[in-house]
Amino acid sequence: MSDAGSGQGKKRMITGQSDFILPFSMMDRNTFQPYSCVEKYEDGLVRLTAEAQVKRKRGQEISREDPEVQILDNMIIGKGEESLLAVIHADGNNMGIKISKMLEGKTDYDTCISKMREFTEITADAFSVQGVQALEKCRDTLQEKYKGKYEEGAFLFRKIITDGDDMTFVCNARFAMEYVQAYLKSVQDYQKKNMSEWMYSSCAGICIFHSHYPFSRVYSMAEQACENAKKKVHGRQNKIIEEGWLDFHYIHNGIGGDLDSVRKRQGTERCIARPWLIAGGEAGNILHYDRLTELNSLLNEYHVSRSDIKTIGNEFEDSLSCGRQELVRVNGHHKGLENTIKEKYSDQEQLLKMLYDFSEVYDLWFKEG
Repeated sequence: MSDAGSGQGKKRMITGQSDFILPFSMMDRNTFQPYSCVEKYEDGLVRLTAEAQVKRKRGQEISREDPEVQILDNMIIGKGEESLLAVIHADGNNMGIKISKMLEGKTDYDTCISKMREFTEITADAFSVQGVQALEKCRDTLQEKYKGKYEEGAFLFRKIITDGDDMTFVCNARFAMEYVQAYLKSVQDYQKKNMSEWMYSSCAGICIFHSHYPFSRVYSMAEQACENAKKKVHGRQNKIIEEGWLDFHYIHNGIGGDLDSVRKRQGTERCIARPWLIAGGEAGNILHYDRLTELNSLLNEYHVSRSDIKTIGNEFEDSLSCGRQELVRVNGHHKGLENTIKEKYSDQEQLLKMLYDFSEVYDLWFKEG
């Protein structure tokens, strides 16, 4: 009986079958590739995908062979955020309009040439001479502020282009914002300082990258970020705007394409508040960069952690509702924060965009290095 019962039981058993199950593995959140190894840096360990491992090996080979790369390497401080550099590209606003107004009604060749030479000289003084002087002064201020904390090379900036109203330079990413603010404000203040006939302004784009990333692509992204910032100046009809705006892009991986397509592909286009107003304009502008520094002070006052700031940004990247839900959670852990935020930021979606920009560069520009 027991054998028969056992046989009938076996007949009722579900037939075994194999299922396709992948093993658990940690993945890079930007490329969605699995980590394949852990490599040692001077001050710690870092996980790498197979692709990143190959790129790192090739980058080390290039660094040994190319003296130009070694110059950039001298600007970095360590690994992680400290191994990041920034290319800044700035371009003057409304230059064509100024030239047209200057030559309006003038038909004599010699007069036009004389005026153009005078204008070119003043423009070079505003952007290339006093602009660079502002960068040098900023460097000296940074050296004094962080004396003994970083090696001297960390404070250097390397000029790439200084031609008329164009300026391109490279610096350590941690100090990129200080340099940009110094430059744009110097250009903005030129007329008042020198009693010039012309008022000048400039917009800028920052591209943050690791020192071994292809420079030509980095420069292109900085240039596109600058063009995006200039839309804030050129987008207003029948009015000449002299303001200094800034857009920035942080290269996290090797995804190709132009700046707009990269943001669309990564799903960050709807998340960002930038470009930010740096020089000129109204201080109360919701997109004035001072609003980000005020937000930083507010979050510090309520002891909001780095982890919470980063999580809000990550959740908002997933969806608006996820960002709102995470903001509610963070407010719930800090008594009085919610009411203070509502008083200062009535538009919650705009606040989340500000927090997204803030979270992306928090470790570089807001957290004490």
